[in-house]
Amino acid sequence: QMARESGLSKVHFTRRFKRLTGESPNLYLMRRRIERASQLIQQSPFKIEEIAETLGYSDVYFFSRQFKRITGHPPSHLRATH
Repeated sequence: QMARESGLSKVHFTRRFKRLTGESPNLYLMRRRIERASQLIQQSPFKIEEIAETLGYSDVYFFSRQFKRITGHPPSHLRATH
């Protein structure tokens, strides 16, 4: 969708995006979503399942795996420390 909106081909958009950010568009978006999840886990009373769903994850286990991949620990660890 970002490539389409920018008027570039998917390949060209991905190359430019990676050159500017150092990350693929998918990894960049995943990191931003996980950053937002971290904020919500620390600052809101919502359950981790609710946070995952709010951020577009239909599978909380997939969300947890991505969270751990990016942060190095499961989302429940972050909740337990706050």
